[in-house]
Amino acid sequence: MTGRAMYCARQLILLALLAITACSGPFVPARGFLTVTPTGQQMQVGGSVTLHATGLSAERSGPYALGTVTWSSSDESVARVTTSQRTGIFGDQHEATVLGIGVGTASITASSDRAGESSAEVVVVPAV
Repeated sequence: MTGRAMYCARQLILLALLAITACSGPFVPARGFLTVTPTGQQMQVGGSVTLHATGLSAERSGPYALGTVTWSSSDESVARVTTSQRTGIFGDQHEATVLGIGVGTASITASSDRAGESSAEVVVVPAV
């Protein structure tokens, strides 16, 4: 094959690949899922519980790196996230310590830049 023929063959392959991409759209990898456990934890005012955020692949068949995880409380007068850290070796697990501030119920949410968000409810009861 001559240099000119090789050049033309490469150009045709490139055009075919561009046409396939244009028709199917850009490749977008599947997002993972985020779950927070356990839910329904009960603690006394002044007590604490540990919640875990776990990342699962889109097929829910294996670990999924969560990236940056941010924890928040729906009502900081009831429960407040005091510490959080990554715990999984694949970046698929994070944990947060939640402190009971006042009597009531709060939703603690973990938000990931790669896998959405998930929440768990905590119930704070009076100290005995």
